[in-house]
Amino acid sequence: MAGKLVGRLDIEHGTTAVVRHRLSRPARLLTTEGISHGIAARAADPLPELMLVLDQPSAPSSRCAVHGVLDTTNAERFADELNRLTLGGSHETVVDLTAVTHLASAAVAVLLRINTSGNGSEPPLRLYAPAGSVAHHALAVGGLPFTTTDPDQRR
Repeated sequence: MAGKLVGRLDIEHGTTAVVRHRLSRPARLLTTEGISHGIAARAADPLPELMLVLDQPSAPSSRCAVHGVLDTTNAERFADELNRLTLGGSHETVVDLTAVTHLASAAVAVLLRINTSGNGSEPPLRLYAPAGSVAHHALAVGGLPFTTTDPDQRR
């Protein structure tokens, strides 16, 4: 799995791993100010980022945009929203994952489950994840079909 996340992975003598990966955006270096020490520092952390699924009725096709974190805490709510938008998997919907900031395996499993439970010959979800985005990397590793080109821009 690690090999799919990076550009090159070499294991030397079974104990040393050399990993190379071309950055797709600038790296943010961790400094001592960015490290929290102890429980008191964690208590001041802001509330976790919320997941938003926004229906886009003015789009040329049935479409929604997902914003924020998709993880185990909201995976089932995410599944409920996608089932509602796809009418239980019977209606094709473009899912724009551009603004997703974290895509956990629980959310990838939801996308896979909905795409394989459709009633038609085509999967009900057309996943859009721009190149280099968080969703692009997670979907590529998860093996889900997606596009890096906005499906509604080709029309």
